[in-house]
Amino acid sequence: MSKEANRNLLHKRLRKKLSAWKAKLLSIGGKLTPCKTIHGESGNLGRGSLGSDKGGTWDKITKIHQATEKVNLPLISLFSKRLGKGNDTKFWTKAWCSEETVGSCFPRLVAIDVDRNFLVPNRVKLKATGTEFFGCWRRPLRDGIELRELEEIRRIRAFDDMWLRRCGPETKWNTCVPVKVRVHLWRLRLDRLPTRDNLARKGIELENYSFRLCHGHSEPRDHLFLSCSKEKEVRIAVNAWWKLFSVEGGRLDEILYRANNSETNSNKRRLIEDTLVHAYLWLIWKGRNEVIFNNAHFNPSLIANHIQATACFWIHNRSSFGKLFSWSD
Repeated sequence: MSKEANRNLLHKRLRKKLSAWKAKLLSIGGKLTPCKTIHGESGNLGRGSLGSDKGGTWDKITKIHQATEKVNLPLISLFSKRLGKGNDTKFWTKAWCSEETVGSCFPRLVAIDVDRNFLVPNRVKLKATGTEFFGCWRRPLRDGIELRELEEIRRIRAFDDMWLRRCGPETKWNTCVPVKVRVHLWRLRLDRLPTRDNLARKGIELENYSFRLCHGHSEPRDHLFLSCSKEKEVRIAVNAWWKLFSVEGGRLDEILYRANNSETNSNKRRLIEDTLVHAYLWLIWKGRNEVIFNNAHFNPSLIANHIQATACFWIHNRSSFGKLFSWSD
């Protein structure tokens, strides 16, 4: 019996013993057989392969690379690396903020640096006002070129443009709150809600720029959520249940800061306070929209009851200790 017949007989017996899905994966001729079948004997993608007529992703990339090489424009030169926090980017020797390296622009500073391989976070610190350069030198800087280079590197604004993350108010995402409410609070922090004042600032014409809830006042962020007399009534009603808000209003940033930096040591109480702030800001905005678009009546006591019910609903159904939470808390 020939080798071909023996192989077919063995293959037939194995197929009977193996399940269907295992039999389909059975390779006669070694592990390289599927690769050779798909990619050809040479293994080149797009050449001698089953899909060479259509061309795969890597085949297209290879063709683009060959086309750019013909015009002396390497494909890699069309890509730039994202800096992020710079934890894997060398400050002096990598071209991370311009086409040239920082070291080539400031050779005297590189020469006296204690370590030329320091990463970007070791030399540039991110602050609320922007970025600031910090040097660490083997010896004191001398007058002349070295001090001049130090002044120039501290004035570079390109550092600011390269950072993907910016300093700003710290945001702690409350997972008990729906995503749309979290996004609403985030936009509120940045003052990006479509209030009448913000729309007017963008040149959008409205029939009336006055605030509908208190009639005759503009609609800045702090007034919309705190200073309005209607919101004051809401806070008085909410404080009867949970003394959290200042009745006289204040600034919105103070309330947001307090929600994220509660002085209590109880995680449960901290979560309740933060969730209550989310519910207050969300339902005030919804009530305002109902007045403007549906000509509804803004009822402070009803809004306060809705805030209480919504906060309890979120905590009870979305928090880890929700089943232990009750109205009496």
